[in-house]
Amino acid sequence: MFRFTEQFVALDYEGLTYNPCDDVIFPSVIRVDDKLKDPKAKYYMYFAPHNAPGGICLVCSDDLTGPWTEIDGNPLIEKDWLPHHEVSHISSPHAIWRPDLEELWLYYHGENTTTRWARSKDGVSFTYGGEAVQTPEMAEMSGASYARVFDSPFEGTPRFLMVILLFKYAEGTWERFEKFGLYGAWSDDGEVWDLCNKPIASLDDFGPSSFVCSPFVWSRKGRTFLIFHLDEVTDAAVGRNLTSVCGLEINANLGAVSESFTVCDRAFFGEGNQRFADPCLVEEDGAVFLFGAIGPRLNQRIGCAVGTWYGDGRIEPKGG
Repeated sequence: MFRFTEQFVALDYEGLTYNPCDDVIFPSVIRVDDKLKDPKAKYYMYFAPHNAPGGICLVCSDDLTGPWTEIDGNPLIEKDWLPHHEVSHISSPHAIWRPDLEELWLYYHGENTTTRWARSKDGVSFTYGGEAVQTPEMAEMSGASYARVFDSPFEGTPRFLMVILLFKYAEGTWERFEKFGLYGAWSDDGEVWDLCNKPIASLDDFGPSSFVCSPFVWSRKGRTFLIFHLDEVTDAAVGRNLTSVCGLEINANLGAVSESFTVCDRAFFGEGNQRFADPCLVEEDGAVFLFGAIGPRLNQRIGCAVGTWYGDGRIEPKGG
């Protein structure tokens, strides 16, 4: 389905003015020169550190290949934003343009139990919006985070589709999970969300030594795919994870209609690279730019794989 031919490091934490953790994750790349009135560049990339204190940050570029320039004033959103929240960390920014409001909306989590949103006219100064999703009691989960939001690709559905990670830690650990899944949620206004009670992909699909996270919805020629990263949890890796970007085809009921397949293997960035995570896809002039976090967990940079999508590719239907 995807054929990648080039790769590069888009953003290194070294040299950043705001660098609390030597770690940057979860890129959200959006074209803004055709949206904002006075943009700093053609593209904005939002990102964050993983661990506390986190912080929602921004770099800009006129070209997807860079260079990406850090703006003054990072982080744009901090963990303490009184009176709205005072938490240990915030992370996983995802930007979506609202043409009806002429605003950029940004979703992020903090704590792991809560996904929030904020709004902006210029993509830099934000006004707090509210809580989008709290960890649901019905699923007995520990967290609701790493969400991305999209205009729904399906007819006859609410306007917006969110896919979000719900998880429950195994007793006595922060690294193993009793259960997890990527769940859909629907909204007509981007504020109030109706969370689906059945996961699109879960522990049952991948097994106890795995983990899925960071969903991205991507549609072409009437087909819609859920792209995500798949962890293999192992003591052999620094940070305990070997991670590649994978995907599966989904339908309007948010059910998988294909088996999972590899979109881009971690080793595309070098045999010793342990992770390619947090996928974000952007297209320009027929090329696919797949941004994501590379390196060992908690010490990552933002990398990008460049290639093409070939629509005649065949994947195995769900169930064989």
